[in-house]
Amino acid sequence: AAVWHADSNEDIRIIYDAGKMSDSTFTDNKIYHRNAEAVVKGVPEVKDKYRNQGYYFKGWQVGDSDTLVSRGTFVVIDPELKLTKRGIEKALTLTAVYEKKDNSATVTYNSNLPDGTNETFTDTAELNRDYDILTYEATGMKAADNSKYEFAGWKNGSEHSFNVGKTAAVGKGGEEFYAVWAEKIFHDENDPDPEPEPDPQPEPKPAPEPDNPAVPANIDKKDEPGNDVIRTADTGSGRSNSNGSPNTGDRNSSMFLYIEILSLAVISLVMMLTGRRESGDDSE
Repeated sequence: AAVWHADSNEDIRIIYDAGKMSDSTFTDNKIYHRNAEAVVKGVPEVKDKYRNQGYYFKGWQVGDSDTLVSRGTFVVIDPELKLTKRGIEKALTLTAVYEKKDNSATVTYNSNLPDGTNETFTDTAELNRDYDILTYEATGMKAADNSKYEFAGWKNGSEHSFNVGKTAAVGKGGEEFYAVWAEKIFHDENDPDPEPEPDPQPEPKPAPEPDNPAVPANIDKKDEPGNDVIRTADTGSGRSNSNGSPNTGDRNSSMFLYIEILSLAVISLVMMLTGRRESGDDSE
């Protein structure tokens, strides 16, 4: 067959050839030009006859080159790639390549949509070898409502999380992944940000009452334990105790006053008698 190279302005189609090992067909209705990038669309499902023999899809061969691409990756319409004539247009053919592995394992992807529906996609991995986890787009399964949810990765039956692009070792029993969907949170730009609620403040506690009441500045403390006399700081006079009888201090003060008056009276009497005696002596 005649071959052509891509010119700058001519229309180019991409066609898929799944081969005899698959009945899958893929169509790309877009028109490309030289140096454009095209997203690889399909993963052919291997017929049971060949899958039971250990065959699995390895990738798409780009034109007659040695380049293999997988679903979800990009292929560039390189000017050096050979194109085939397809009607009035030129086409770049992607041919399915299969490989037989006796130690292959099955990897199953579940869409696990938020509405409860589920769709599966099956891939083949080499047993106990690193397997590149696919993007959700690469599985071709229906996605959740993009306006409400976003794809957040995969998890397996043991609830272990796996990020897209990472590798996982697939055992003999295969592996099964479930899509994780995160609900989107929207913020209305016209609504002001809510003010944060203030932290609760503890209620003030009442001040503790002192064990002993304060003593007024002008009053002394009791003289001795058991003594009910309270003396003022300026006069020292006593007060009555709680039963209304004179305090001991009042009795002592009265006694001292009585003795002082009696002493003055005695002295006055002595002086008066002495004066009279002297007057009598003078008259003689």
